[in-house]
Amino acid sequence: MLNKYPLWKYLLIAAVLIVSLIYSAPNLYPDDPAIQISGASSAQTITEADLERVSKALTEAGLEVKAASVGEHGRSGLIRLVSQGDQLPAKDVVRKVLGDNFVVALNLAQTTPEWLRKVGASPMKLGLDLRRCALPARSRHGQGPGSPSPGLRG
Repeated sequence: MLNKYPLWKYLLIAAVLIVSLIYSAPNLYPDDPAIQISGASSAQTITEADLERVSKALTEAGLEVKAASVGEHGRSGLIRLVSQGDQLPAKDVVRKVLGDNFVVALNLAQTTPEWLRKVGASPMKLGLDLRRCALPARSRHGQGPGSPSPGLRG
């Protein structure tokens, strides 16, 4: 008697492990730093020519572009960058190239494969996302944001 438990229990454990591995896999794909471009009005569209012009300007500015794509119905464009440190300078370059007719925003683009997204798997949200901001420094007296006021200390 080699198996202590019935076969269905082993199969159930294997099925749970496979499902959990599939739904945890998107956490292995880090987000790409990106610049999102959309029209200032809802009627304005983004074309491939606009993205080519922007990609060329970013390359001339010494910023490496990973990919550029037009969104659904040409309402937005997404330019993926290689490093997160390039986002702010890239945003300035894109604003200069496109002018005031477009809204330019910093973004993080998902790199999760399409087949995982189709089954409903997505990276776990970590709540408050502190990847881009720095917490303010405490003052000399130890009173900074998040520290209790002197009257509340016990």
